[in-house]
Amino acid sequence: MRKQYPLVDIFKFVGAIMIIAIHTRFWFDINESFYYLYTNVIVRAVVPVFFIFSSFFLFKKIQGLDQTLSKRKRQRIIFNLFQKTSIRIFLLYLGWSLIHLPQSLVIMESQSMGIKEIIVKFFVVGFFRASWYLVATIFGLAIIYFLTYVIRLNNLFLLFITLLMYSVAVVYGFYQDNLLYDWLFPFFSLAKQYHWNIGLSFFNGTLFLVIGKIIAEKEVFFTKVKSHYYLAGALLSYGLAYLEVSRNMGEFYQPDAYFGLIPVAFFLALYLISVPSTIKVPKIIRRSSTNMYTSHFIIIFFVKEFCSNHGIHLSTVSLFLITLISSLVVSVLLYEYDESHENNRLIKYLS
Repeated sequence: MRKQYPLVDIFKFVGAIMIIAIHTRFWFDINESFYYLYTNVIVRAVVPVFFIFSSFFLFKKIQGLDQTLSKRKRQRIIFNLFQKTSIRIFLLYLGWSLIHLPQSLVIMESQSMGIKEIIVKFFVVGFFRASWYLVATIFGLAIIYFLTYVIRLNNLFLLFITLLMYSVAVVYGFYQDNLLYDWLFPFFSLAKQYHWNIGLSFFNGTLFLVIGKIIAEKEVFFTKVKSHYYLAGALLSYGLAYLEVSRNMGEFYQPDAYFGLIPVAFFLALYLISVPSTIKVPKIIRRSSTNMYTSHFIIIFFVKEFCSNHGIHLSTVSLFLITLISSLVVSVLLYEYDESHENNRLIKYLS
């Protein structure tokens, strides 16, 4: 079994840059039509692929456990792996939530949030913008552990259940003119009271975590297929995704989840793990993608506040470049400090 996947590290780094481009509306001033295509189709699959690899590497560890271990000891090790992963993600989330507190306070004040809404925001929604991915991963892993190791469902049932969950996310933000939306409307209304976007939640992410689990468990089978077939599958899936989304693409219609993303993310992930590569990816690149993702929104917030207070008009291209460079600087500083202070747990919680 392979231990290094350089294309995955490169994809995560480039993916973080592409996400920053979305949140700074980089393409909007250049070509508005391409901006919607870029946002809704090209980059929309990046986070689902992040979910897949979060699960993939966890289940590779489980696959690598000694098969001679007793059932009880194996279950204890698996539980510890899930627990360790979830705690690490939560500490990362907690650390960056504190850093994003100024922006979060502004948002909570503008939405007139009470104590209940704030509690739901922190534990379910995501305390700072883009943190929904971290919260969804924690919830998704808990769901997978329960379904797999407590009630012992196989992968087929896992796919069925999480596809139903994903369908709820899709209906919430994309297919609202159907009977299912009407049935779920009371739930959706309750979610909106707490400012919870179902499309950006574990309803979205858990399916892709299951896909990562299956790829890890069947890696030998999947890697027997030539990588160019997966690339062709990803490109074809992108075409189908465009057809699904293009029926109403625009400023006020940017779906967070739709069915076309499933094959796109699946084939992209398989392509990235199946391509033979001897590229040596520097450790700093592997570490930077997380810090760029978690830091960029607070950078955007402060840059916009500064420009607003000083009457400076900033183009979306300029905002992107400032945010990208600043997030890279933050990543390098955190990496260098962590490397020179190995026992500093505070820094480890941020990266």
